[in-house]
Amino acid sequence: MLYTLSLFALEPVRWVKRYEWREMTPMEVCAIATFWKSIGDAQGISYEVMASCKTGWKDGLHWFEELEAWSTAYEEHAMVPSTYNHTTGNETVRMLVYDLPSSWFGFGRNLSSALMEHRLRKAMMYDPPSPRFQACVDWFFAIRKILLRYTFLPRSSFMVQRLLSDKPDKNGRYHRLTFESEPWYYENTWWNRNTLQVWIKWLMGRPIPNGRDFAPDGYLIQEIGPRSLSGKGLMEFEATKAKLLSVKRGGCPFSISA
Repeated sequence: MLYTLSLFALEPVRWVKRYEWREMTPMEVCAIATFWKSIGDAQGISYEVMASCKTGWKDGLHWFEELEAWSTAYEEHAMVPSTYNHTTGNETVRMLVYDLPSSWFGFGRNLSSALMEHRLRKAMMYDPPSPRFQACVDWFFAIRKILLRYTFLPRSSFMVQRLLSDKPDKNGRYHRLTFESEPWYYENTWWNRNTLQVWIKWLMGRPIPNGRDFAPDGYLIQEIGPRSLSGKGLMEFEATKAKLLSVKRGGCPFSISA
């Protein structure tokens, strides 16, 4: 559980450092750490394996650094080659190239391999890309960095991409505002059925909103998950929700130990 939490906290910072036009500032890193520390607290995840668990952390950066050190050490002995990893990787690649011809699967797998660190690539049982392919990927992101830094204006607020509805509908359900592969939780309206994205997917023979499949009525947080588990765990959900709402929240998770 702690390692999974560490990925949510660490990977965005690592990815931005590696591929974006600037690194995150210490304040941004501290904010990310503070957020995920709060999530871990709410989930009851233990930090006993981290160095300052008993004495406490002075701030988010302190927690982030110790989490990164522990996570890296954990990977060194736990991230090993496995056929399950390989299968998961292949299925993930198929999702990434979902709207492309099946012949693009090999390209998608090579691109994924080029973006992986050596230890992860070995654990996924993926062959490293050719030096030429790796160089092309590196050059692409290097050029992208320059273009974003010097030729792109800051994005205006009205251009922000919204993926989910901000507020629930009259039935208390939320909807996706766009979709990648299948139109799960995509509201069945005339406008949604006639976007450019939907027409392209229809021409390609991909699933489109039809008012029947993919839960067009939206979702409730407690319902998200495999169909086999639908309707299960609702009592536990309500109990956990009540517990979280009963405690103080919105403050800094490091304020007590600071």
